[in-house]
Amino acid sequence: DLTAFALDKSGRRILVGYQNGDVEYQNFHGGTVLKRFAFHQQEVTRLLYSELHKSVVSTSRDGSLVVRCEGDHVDLKDPNASPTTHIQLTKADPITALAISSALGLIACGTKGGRVIMCDLRYPKQVIAEYKHITPTLPTGDPIAEVLFIGDFPLLASLHASGDVAFWSCRPLAVANANVSSPRHGSAVVSHGLIYRVGYNAMLVASRAPQAAGRASIFQE
Repeated sequence: DLTAFALDKSGRRILVGYQNGDVEYQNFHGGTVLKRFAFHQQEVTRLLYSELHKSVVSTSRDGSLVVRCEGDHVDLKDPNASPTTHIQLTKADPITALAISSALGLIACGTKGGRVIMCDLRYPKQVIAEYKHITPTLPTGDPIAEVLFIGDFPLLASLHASGDVAFWSCRPLAVANANVSSPRHGSAVVSHGLIYRVGYNAMLVASRAPQAAGRASIFQE
């Protein structure tokens, strides 16, 4: 079954993630399969494409992150260089959210256990930071529904199951990875959520909870 989906910026390829952990490249016109890779051991949860770095980035329920570089972005000077980098970020903690900032050169992953893990996009084996959002009712970690880099600013937003939206500073700020602010987005437990960039200085957060009405909030920067 299909579990994740993305387009490359050219619009010529469809990227599809499957329940068995495979990632497939398809031709946008006609759906012809171009390539298929067994990137993960379990379900692909998120899939994104970085046009600037010419990279496909995918995450899985098995806690793994895979970055596949294309063309001249592979280090051809290194005879042992591989276009595919596989990183086991977590164990028994599914990755549930993924964001890329090409401007900052960062990958951010959010997990069911409430952890935010940040890696270098060009050298993904280099973990830049790891932190966790907890609440009095979720002391072991507040599960993450979505993460988003705020434009080109060194700031990451994460939407949590408790309804909290946490903001985290990141490089190149001198004081990085601090929980800058956590305004609450509703009181119901969030099961699904999305964060959208709205214009230059605003962010829309939309979420849905089981047996509850959907909710939307706008935060100004």
